Amino acid sequence: MKQFKAIALLLCVAGLTFAQNVSSSLRGVVVDPSGGAIPGAECVLVNQGTGAAISVTSDSQGNCVFPTVQAGTYNLTVKMSGFKSLESKDIVVTASQ
Repeated sequence: MKQFKAIALLLCVAGLTFAQNVSSSLRGVVVDPSGGAIPGAECVLVNQGTGAAISVTSDSQGNCVFPTVQAGTYNLTVKMSGFKSLESKDIVVTASQ
């Protein structure tokens, strides 16, 4: 049986305002339990209200960046082969963050 390691994700939300369209950016770092970066992880952010999904892949330093995220409440899933998936629910994104 294959053993899975955990994935941790540190999130930072930065507020932005574009004309009448209020949005933010969401950034995170995907790391293993020892703090090592996990490149190539699939990060999917789903808006609970609309069902719209945004998918990005973590870079060589484990960074995943969602450059434009509409204000709302989101669920986030992070997956990488050989690791246990991470699911985080009820992430509230506002332009004032």
